[in-house]
Amino acid sequence: MLHARKDLAGAAGGSSARPSASTPGYAPAHNNLGKVLYDRKDLAGAEREYRQAIRLAPKLALPHHNLGIVFATGRTWLARRRRFAQAIRLDPKLVTAHCNLGWVLQQKGDLDGAVVAYKRVLQIQPEHPYTLVNLPRAERMRQLLPRMPDVLAGKDAPKDPGRGVRLRRPLRGAVPGALRRSRPVVRAGVRR
Repeated sequence: MLHARKDLAGAAGGSSARPSASTPGYAPAHNNLGKVLYDRKDLAGAEREYRQAIRLAPKLALPHHNLGIVFATGRTWLARRRRFAQAIRLDPKLVTAHCNLGWVLQQKGDLDGAVVAYKRVLQIQPEHPYTLVNLPRAERMRQLLPRMPDVLAGKDAPKDPGRGVRLRRPLRGAVPGALRRSRPVVRAGVRR
């Protein structure tokens, strides 16, 4: 980490033959240093480096996305959503930004927005594993959401929730042995 920082500082004060640290070419170095700091759990340092990368190259999508990841550890959902949306505007094919935007929207309850973000991921990368799991979840939650008030009020609850549940032997008292004998036990494929 210190060597990378010294390299950046050395490049800033280097000769005219070298590009200065204020040129957009050094933004990836700040982004990479931010990743190292993030991996070391130095969130303040990672945020500082990602912001520096954004200042140097505001049209580079990855620092915006990575700053959104840092914000996921404590900032508001709105700040995360803004950073992921900015990364998508700058690079519409950045799959991870679409995934993370979908996740943020799903956590906030904007299921329509989450489904749209996940579908964009599948347009870019059809076999994306994270999205193949989360898109059906978001769609199912979107279908169930209108029914939730009825479920919570008990209007949509099953009439007999225990119907169809049968014990092999009826319980005889509250002794643990009877409880053990009354439920089926599966061990190595053999039912007792």
